[in-house]
Amino acid sequence: MSRPSVCAFLALALPGWAGQGSADAPGLRVDPGPLAAALGAVAGVEKPRALAIAPWPRAPDGAAFAPEEWRAADWERLGALYAAAGGESPSAFNRAELALAALASGRTGDAWRHGAKLPPAELATILPHFLPGAAAAAGPGGIARDLPEGVVLRPALPPPTGQGGSPERARVELVGFEIADATVAVVVTVEGDGVELEFRHLGGPPVSFSAVVPCPPRLVMTVEYADWERQEGVGLARPLRLEPGSAPLRLWGRFERRRPAWPGHLPHPLPAQIAAYGLAFHLPEGSDWEAGHGLAGLAQLIGRTTGLRVSQAVPVSEAVPAADGAPWPIGIHLVSEVARAEKVADLLGQLERFLLGARR
Repeated sequence: MSRPSVCAFLALALPGWAGQGSADAPGLRVDPGPLAAALGAVAGVEKPRALAIAPWPRAPDGAAFAPEEWRAADWERLGALYAAAGGESPSAFNRAELALAALASGRTGDAWRHGAKLPPAELATILPHFLPGAAAAAGPGGIARDLPEGVVLRPALPPPTGQGGSPERARVELVGFEIADATVAVVVTVEGDGVELEFRHLGGPPVSFSAVVPCPPRLVMTVEYADWERQEGVGLARPLRLEPGSAPLRLWGRFERRRPAWPGHLPHPLPAQIAAYGLAFHLPEGSDWEAGHGLAGLAQLIGRTTGLRVSQAVPVSEAVPAADGAPWPIGIHLVSEVARAEKVADLLGQLERFLLGARR
């Protein structure tokens, strides 16, 4: 499934590492692109800078993004980050939080862009959240240390290369991270028809863990394979076990294009109807507008940060014809679970571009 790699080798050779100078020398490898040099600077970090960043919500089933799990405090925290990032000199801590918020909300490209603007020592600290895809202590070069046996890894898609395409074909590799007493490498490759995760055992005893195949935006994963055996379901944590001297283990997911459920770009300037009447959010049952939890919190975040009018739409079953001349806001439909997470991720990406512009 993998194509030949034309990669920029951005690696850190650690003292005493057996594979020093070889393909198994520890470090980060990314395809050439606008972020490659900034991300490569992490190789020179000997001691990542400590950042006490509170985790963002994760879905109970391990899905990439479940906005229903976000509470009012999470949306308020995100709004405060946007306000700080729009200032004259946003802090590295602020930028790191924005990177992890984007990662937690399914916006990998935004996350890499924020990460690339960090000083190398701060980028090294959050790199484990991207690759191998778990909260962990970072060692030299941002390489994850002390991951526990049985950990669930959610590797991020590769950084944007600027080549365009849907999906954008790219590859990223992290060599030398540690799970228990084993040393492992992971390669994430996005091709025209699917995503492959490849794990290699580099040293130490056998090790067991699980991994989730990521899906590029605006696509839908249809089938997954583990070492060429078809698996039940998609987007699930697949158990893996690496043995010393064993062949690499591969997970592969085939995706297909999905009919767009949402506009891909924010019009500029805003349509007069939105500017005048705002947005009315159709929310799933159980949403608490007063408390601001879940998707109600998203709507209120948009209102607070943009100054637009926002409201909770009346359910269709209770709607009555509007009088002539009555305000008629644009409806945002988030009732159905189909593509809901994708819609919310797109909304957040559009909001971030609207608020931060070139500072993104």
